Amino acid sequence: KGNFIITSSDVASAWNMAGLLDYDSGMSKERLEVDDTGNTFAGTLFGRLKVYIDPYFISSAGNQYVTVGYKGSSVWDAGLFYCPYVPLQLYRAVGEHTFQPKIGFKTRYGLIAHPFATDAADGAVHVNKKNKYYRMFAVKNLM
Repeated sequence: KGNFIITSSDVASAWNMAGLLDYDSGMSKERLEVDDTGNTFAGTLFGRLKVYIDPYFISSAGNQYVTVGYKGSSVWDAGLFYCPYVPLQLYRAVGEHTFQPKIGFKTRYGLIAHPFATDAADGAVHVNKKNKYYRMFAVKNLM
């Protein structure tokens, strides 16, 4: 049973226009104001599923998507594990043309699937229909 949804902004807007999405009080009352440049909590679907908008989704030929996932109360009760092993590194440099000081940041991390939630022997993150924590499906002909 899922408790969150990650979807494209068009699907969230369609749910809002259909009256299915209870959106936050900080948003406009007439329509869902979607900012595709950041992580957006859009509201709740049917009063129990938290809906988030994927800011990096690019529609191709009118196809949209929905990912329904489950995150439990324990840190071990999830479908994916984000494992940072170098949280943040700062690099200082000098611009080669202007000799102005420059800074950059880098991080290193691992992303691995739950070992008991998928049949992948290598623990890699595969988008398949055999993960017990999330399912993805396409939404076509929305507009």
